[in-house]
Amino acid sequence: MHAPTLHSTYDSPASSAGISQRFSAADFLLTHPLLPVLRGIFFSSLLWIFLALALYGVYTLIAGH
Repeated sequence: MHAPTLHSTYDSPASSAGISQRFSAADFLLTHPLLPVLRGIFFSSLLWIFLALALYGVYTLIAGH
């Protein structure tokens, strides 16, 4: 018995149907919007900055005495 090749195992139906790579890239961006991801990274960064400032403030109050 012969094992399937790597190429035949990972062939997608879209590539065998002849759909262009440009269409599948555009389809990916439509189904996975970047704006919510970037917004989440931005707000997460702001929260980490506020946490760092709060910890620094508490540290200076304790170390200042």
